[in-house]
Amino acid sequence: MNSPITLIRNVVVDGGTRCHALIRRGRITRLSHEIADAELVIDGNGGRLIPGLVDHHIHLLAAAAALNSFDFGQMPGADAVSFDEKIRELAAIGPVRMIGYSDDSRPILDRRDLDELSGSVPVRVQYRTGGLWVMNSAALDLTLVPGSRVPAEFERDEHDRLTGRVWRGDRFIRNSVRAAAPTLEQLGKDLVRWGVTGVTDASETTTQDQAAIIAQAAKHFPQRLCLMSGTSLSAAHDAQFSVGPIKIMLDEHDLPNLDDVISKIGFARSQRRSVAAHCVTPTELAFMIAAFKSAGTLPGDRIEHGSLMPEDAIPVLKDLKLTVVTQPAFVFTRGDRYLRTVPADQHQDLYRLNSLVQADIRVAAGSDAPYGPANPWIAIRAAMDRRTRQAAPLGEREIVDLDAAIALYGAMSEKRDRSRQRIQIGMLADLCLLRADVTWPEEDPVALTLIGGVVAYLRGNTTISGNLCAPGCAAAR
Repeated sequence: MNSPITLIRNVVVDGGTRCHALIRRGRITRLSHEIADAELVIDGNGGRLIPGLVDHHIHLLAAAAALNSFDFGQMPGADAVSFDEKIRELAAIGPVRMIGYSDDSRPILDRRDLDELSGSVPVRVQYRTGGLWVMNSAALDLTLVPGSRVPAEFERDEHDRLTGRVWRGDRFIRNSVRAAAPTLEQLGKDLVRWGVTGVTDASETTTQDQAAIIAQAAKHFPQRLCLMSGTSLSAAHDAQFSVGPIKIMLDEHDLPNLDDVISKIGFARSQRRSVAAHCVTPTELAFMIAAFKSAGTLPGDRIEHGSLMPEDAIPVLKDLKLTVVTQPAFVFTRGDRYLRTVPADQHQDLYRLNSLVQADIRVAAGSDAPYGPANPWIAIRAAMDRRTRQAAPLGEREIVDLDAAIALYGAMSEKRDRSRQRIQIGMLADLCLLRADVTWPEEDPVALTLIGGVVAYLRGNTTISGNLCAPGCAAAR
């Protein structure tokens, strides 16, 4: 859709300057103290205008499906007793899809546990980290096609019987003939309300066929879409998505051969793509650093998560010019568990921010939704205060200020120039207007979101004249 000539008047841009921003053909063409003629005039009311936020690490289909799932991790005082009660309660209504489950005091669930709680109602439970699904017998019957080969991801016991545990089997579950891809429409509306104008899907399992499924699901998804994959991938002919890094998944308990990882980096280079490496533990990080040292790095190569990052890794990451894409929201959502389970002398290593910024390492943020909250302002708040859900401090030396926290969600380029995250003439009009009355930190500060100069979200009390916005605009009126 062609964007109208739009004037956003009375806004604050970098440095606190008040001005009016004129947008033509989807780009900012003027920042001035003078009013200009426009087809659409929006009163910014003294709010701050910033570039639209980009979620650099999300799992779109899983996040969309999670909107229709029960999130156990959000239950107050969640434990084994409440889990059993909740499964019985949900199964009495119909099929159950539960996410966010975790209970360190209880053995890993299996199909028999769920069968006893749910009977013949299909039940799927995903553990908090996202790498394990547990299904009851009814759910297995719906997922597996009789007479077909059962993938290795479906665990078997010593008697060769299926346990119901599925380890990193999302690719098969998603592509099951009985599983329908969710629509991304509601997720897109939620994200645009929070000022998110672009996302990178970080799924290693994406194939060309899977990309087509995502593109179909994204027909009413307003954000700009970039897809990672574990193998070759071509951009959509209709520009519905762009292609991001080659994803490398690492698991400390089952690390691949180093030469194989080096070869995969070489494959990424042959595809003219960067590499994004999943590194949660110090061992995984050390392994991937060794691979990058051998294969070499290019601008755009990334460490995903960096959940536990020893201090002595920081100068190495800087020398290799690697980007770290992390999830500060986990300090809030998982911090109380970390305080119980992570040794105290490693608390400062959790989801580093300030130490990386001070070392001039490029740092970006993503939600990892549905495993973390999709609202970036929850992460921005956590980056600013480093407080857990129960308000306990965690790694306070890693606190950054508001501007640095917002910058985590800026668009990335191969250059280390942060100016791309500033409002300037000629930039693409993917923009976010913050309310003037915001008291920081705030989880719902957005008054207006534009994508390509078109209004995608408008808060109800924002003054506007002219044609409102694109069809399907998430205007809160």
